[in-house]
Amino acid sequence: MRQKLKEFVFANSEYSFINQLKFYFPLICMAVILSSTGTFVNSALARLSQPLVYISAFSVANSFMTMFQSPLYMISPTIASLADNANKYKQVRKFAVIITLTVTCIMFIFRASGLTRAIFSNIFQLSGKTLNEAVKIFSVFILYPIGLFMKDFSQGVMIKFKKTWLMPVSSIIRVLTLILFVVTVEHLTFIPTALLAGAILICSLYTDAFTSLIGIKATVKNVPKAFEAQSNLANEKPANEVQGDTLTLSNVWRFYWPLIITSFFHTLNSPIINASLGQTVDPDFTISTFSVAWGLCHLISSPLTEFYQVPIGFMKADDSMSEVAVKRFAIFLGIIFTALFLIIGFTGVGMHILTVLIGVEERVAHIANTMIKIATILPVLTVLIQYQTGVMMKNQTTKPLSKGKAINLIALTLILLVSLLLGVENMAIGSIVATVCSYLAELTYLYFSRRYASSN
Repeated sequence: MRQKLKEFVFANSEYSFINQLKFYFPLICMAVILSSTGTFVNSALARLSQPLVYISAFSVANSFMTMFQSPLYMISPTIASLADNANKYKQVRKFAVIITLTVTCIMFIFRASGLTRAIFSNIFQLSGKTLNEAVKIFSVFILYPIGLFMKDFSQGVMIKFKKTWLMPVSSIIRVLTLILFVVTVEHLTFIPTALLAGAILICSLYTDAFTSLIGIKATVKNVPKAFEAQSNLANEKPANEVQGDTLTLSNVWRFYWPLIITSFFHTLNSPIINASLGQTVDPDFTISTFSVAWGLCHLISSPLTEFYQVPIGFMKADDSMSEVAVKRFAIFLGIIFTALFLIIGFTGVGMHILTVLIGVEERVAHIANTMIKIATILPVLTVLIQYQTGVMMKNQTTKPLSKGKAINLIALTLILLVSLLLGVENMAIGSIVATVCSYLAELTYLYFSRRYASSN
């Protein structure tokens, strides 16, 4: 038994526990830093006048904006996958600019034509001041695609040239910007409140983007020349090269469009939940309560969202012991993060975080704390989904992944709809139950899909 423990924890084997932890720890840091932004934004909004109005308005505007951004989230892996030389880099850059400007124009059309107000009013059931402020916040968010392009494109270059240590640096700068807003927001009353609410997110994004650009300029310097130098040093043809040394925009599009679909499905959860919460008697209270609770839940479980990379990096088809090692590491992570949920949900820690650090009122905090208790199972579900995802990507059987996400959305929508029809008294709690069930449905589908694929 001791020998096995040494083999999987302290041994020098490629897939030992220590090596997996060394690989995964930077990803944990990155995920925590980025996921903390939602909690800091809520903390800043809670310090504004009429916090329930602005948390609710921001949540709806942000979730709606996220749907538009889904085509841009895959820019970084596209660069890492397709940009093998200077010419390909320039083509990917041109494609990224085109798609970014397209998304920006679409958002502007929605805002200028009144479609945004109509959707917020008729689908999300916002009205009065909350509706007006949500529309104004969305107007500020029209600047978001350009900042996201700058950040993600730079990060794709970082991955390509192995400068990933720059990522947490730029993310820390982003969080520090948010903390500055939390500290000073009460003294910025001379700025229109909706503009300030939107600027909290936009300014933090642009500090991240400009820090990333500066980092690339300082380390890689001239990116096209660096690609040329990298191509000259390469001794063999890249495995992922697309039809020789040339790359057309149509080549990029064929690679990119399946990623858009997957990313789009992922962004639909929040709008679906907010739309259902908008049907309640007091939508401002319900939406803001769910936003606060889910922001904290996501922050705690965020380190697990990158676990799919561990099976890809460590599992070997000809070595069954590597699969056992990865499974044990997944179990270890699931236990650790479940324990965090238990501590926060079932002790006074959660209420302290909600009422003191985030600064929400008591009635919001009590319901949010109950939601955290229900979400205690999320770390286990998340790490198992990520494990199945990584194995499927390793085996190049990725079709079930998009279907699994579709099942997740269908289950979420049906449970929320039934809850509304049954007149569930507290839809914020009903929404977290629906979220847990949707994760379970996705995991079940992925598990049986992988078993069926492996048996054939």
